[in-house]
Amino acid sequence: MGLKPLIEARGLSFSFGNRKVLDSISFEAKKGEAVFLLGPNGSGKTTLLKLLLGFYRPLKGEVLLKGRLLQKTSRKDVARTISYVPQLHRIAFGYRVLDVVLMGRTPHKVFLASYSKRDHDLALECLERLSILHLKDKPYSKISGGERKLTLIARALAQQADMLVLDEPADGLDFGNQVRLLEHIARVCLDGITCIITTHLIDHVSWVGTRAVLLKDGRIIADGSPIGAMNEKNLNSLYGVDVTRCTLMNGMSFYMPKKISVASRPSVSERRG
Repeated sequence: MGLKPLIEARGLSFSFGNRKVLDSISFEAKKGEAVFLLGPNGSGKTTLLKLLLGFYRPLKGEVLLKGRLLQKTSRKDVARTISYVPQLHRIAFGYRVLDVVLMGRTPHKVFLASYSKRDHDLALECLERLSILHLKDKPYSKISGGERKLTLIARALAQQADMLVLDEPADGLDFGNQVRLLEHIARVCLDGITCIITTHLIDHVSWVGTRAVLLKDGRIIADGSPIGAMNEKNLNSLYGVDVTRCTLMNGMSFYMPKKISVASRPSVSERRG
């Protein structure tokens, strides 16, 4: 008997006014899966995440969290089950980086109680795991955008939830930090944590993903293994460009455009002139 879904979307539809954003979306994620949501801008990826988190209510359909309706689950229980890393995040007050990471422990403490020594130790451990321990005393508002994203990921790890929901977590990260991020995603999935991630970086999906869900115009056009779902036909339909998948000797894959038009590109002599 297979594992039961940790989270399940059933026939989700959502609109902003008269504009339909999602139409009859159904999929699930089980323990230890790394499910990547792919799609062009405006395809509904972030909206879908917010429905799964309970930030929005669907026009139709339902979300089940551990087999229970999300709408009937307390916000504290949701926070103990799902940690969220938004694409954009701003804090008005001058919190230290360590203070921001400690906020991840809020679902596990009594209201107005102080953070325990264990909370502090765990927050420091998460900062160290992401190689940003040196930032712990710096104001969150004064660090770079990439460092803020790593801080939010550290906060999510400190939350010790069953599932991580990450909205374009690699956005703003340099290549080294992107690789370290993917290593952390792979590691937490091995530990049994479920990850649902939106991304525009399709190579990342083939490197660490267990599932790829392709969204176009508010509908799922493919859902399966990265190799199966991210075939050339589906990616062409998704992004409107011809791509080819290249496989390395170690089994890892990456994607390249079959051609890039240079018809309007100036010649070397024109650029020098």
